[in-house]
Amino acid sequence: MVSAALPSPQEPEAGAQGATIARRTRVLASELNRAFLSQGSTQPVLLTGLTDGWPAMERWSFEFFAKTYGDERVIVTEYLGSKNLHKVGFGRYLDYVRDPSVDLLPGQQAETPWYSPYWSPFVDHPELSADFDVSETVENWMPEASGIDAAEGSSEALMAQWALRGFSWLFIGPAGTYTPRHLDTLNTHAWNTQICGRKRFDLWTPGHSAQGDAPDFQVVLEPGETLIIPMGWAHAVVALEASISLTGNFFNATNSASFFRTIYTQPDVWQAKARLVPALKAQLTP
Repeated sequence: MVSAALPSPQEPEAGAQGATIARRTRVLASELNRAFLSQGSTQPVLLTGLTDGWPAMERWSFEFFAKTYGDERVIVTEYLGSKNLHKVGFGRYLDYVRDPSVDLLPGQQAETPWYSPYWSPFVDHPELSADFDVSETVENWMPEASGIDAAEGSSEALMAQWALRGFSWLFIGPAGTYTPRHLDTLNTHAWNTQICGRKRFDLWTPGHSAQGDAPDFQVVLEPGETLIIPMGWAHAVVALEASISLTGNFFNATNSASFFRTIYTQPDVWQAKARLVPALKAQLTP
């Protein structure tokens, strides 16, 4: 569910009740599940310390991606969920991120800066997966990423590709790029780590369905910080600076029933993700 209302790219204000996001340092997965993800008592939490020692925090930059992967092509759009989609060279897009005065798409108009929210490089470039690790804090029952090394065409390899292509992304864009209010796919939880730049997250408690209402929580995510968003929490995101963000969706015992229920009741959603894997796409009914 996506609403295209444009959030204001400003610093956060107190929520309607003056509520603040919980903050923790180096939480273990068992505590995260118990204290923040258990059904009936979910709440978002901002984590510090999770990225300590990550090569991604030292290595990943606009310059690094331009030099290493600049020949690739990426999809850019006005905002996540927009149908105004275009493919451009990654290197050229990164030039635009660093200098938005660059005419990225001559003749094309957009209400907001062009955004790259769909780059999921971890199957084609598994070396990037070695640059971060959330397993200490996030218990994830998705197929193991190591399965991509299994025999070609095996169930392990196909499901690893399904999980990596469909549930993990890098979001890259200049200040002002945004994701409208939405719920995460297939009743998953999400972790969102800021690599560089700053982003503001607006969050609404489960059941707060009225569009246009002020968020219940606002928080700015700084480089090195991770925000955990439980299933059912609607959220919108706006970049306050040029930024690189890493995100993953996951399920475990706390939301597995809801995840599988959605798999059965919304086959079009998981099939759309399956089509991101050529071998799985070929097996789906046209």
